[in-house]
Amino acid sequence: MQVPVTVCNQGTMPAQPHPVDLLLSTVATLPASAIQGEPVESPTLSRLGSVQVPRLEAGECVSVEGSVNAVPPQAAQPGVALYLGASAKLYDPELRKDNNGFVRGTLVVSTTP
Repeated sequence: MQVPVTVCNQGTMPAQPHPVDLLLSTVATLPASAIQGEPVESPTLSRLGSVQVPRLEAGECVSVEGSVNAVPPQAAQPGVALYLGASAKLYDPELRKDNNGFVRGTLVVSTTP
C-alpha cells in the first residue's frame, strides 16, 4: 500500500536526513520508545518499512510517500481494526524527543477480497 507521510521540524536547528518507520499496531498508542524514535520489539507492533525524509530546516515541513506491505502484528486478531503509526529515527541530539512518533487512523488487514 502507498502511505503518505508529512514530517515537520519543530526545532530551532536543521534536522539531517533520516528515516521514518511506518508501524502497524493493535493499540491506539505507541510505546514511549517508539515515540522517541528508538527501536521497538513488541507483539502488538509490526514494522512495515520506512521512508526517507530529506534535510529539514527549522520550521520546515515535507511530505513523502512510501510503499509498504501491511503485515499485521503477532498479537493482531482477524478482522479487528489496526492503527497506522510512524516513528522518526533522528540520530542528532534533540531537546525534545517526545514528538517523534504518533498513531493516526485505523485500517483492517485481510487476506480475502
